[in-house]
Amino acid sequence: MKALGHEEAQEQFDAYYEGELPPEERLALEEHLRGCEACRKDYEKLVATLAALSKMRTSRAPRRFLPSLKDQIRRRSRGRFFGPESGLLSRLPYEVLSVVMLVALLAIFAYVFFGRGGSAIGH
Repeated sequence: MKALGHEEAQEQFDAYYEGELPPEERLALEEHLRGCEACRKDYEKLVATLAALSKMRTSRAPRRFLPSLKDQIRRRSRGRFFGPESGLLSRLPYEVLSVVMLVALLAIFAYVFFGRGGSAIGH
């Protein structure tokens, strides 16, 4: 069994905690933890932290949080983000506008090319 260094041992803490280490690696880590007080304390801190986190309840942001955040971003960016929504164009994604522009360019090309008997050059 290969002896682990401190960094190798600490890199395996998560997998060990989750029970995902292969048996040989698990045994090597357990051996290291028995002989290394620093790593053992670090692992115990990890376990305590994860236990405390698992006891935390989820909470919802206040109802006014998102509008307030958007307003603050709009003010700090001087209106570049989350500007006032007015009209249809402010709600159209750039992808839609790009497709509309491509269709318009194709229509203009077709009119110019085919509208002159198939030759737009030299006449």
